[in-house]
Amino acid sequence: MVNKPITFKKATAAEKRAADKFNAEQKEALKNLGDENEDFDEFNDSSKH
Repeated sequence: MVNKPITFKKATAAEKRAADKFNAEQKEALKNLGDENEDFDEFNDSSKH
C-alpha cells in the first residue's frame, strides 16, 4: 500500500500539555487508590489476628 494516506496528525503543544496533565492526574489517582487499598489490607489483617 504505497499510496496509503497518513491519517494521524501531530499533536499541538496545547494537546500535549493537556495529555501530560491528564496522565499526571491519572497517576496521582492510581497512587491514591493504591494507598487506600493498602490501608484496607492492613485493616483486614488486624481483624484476623
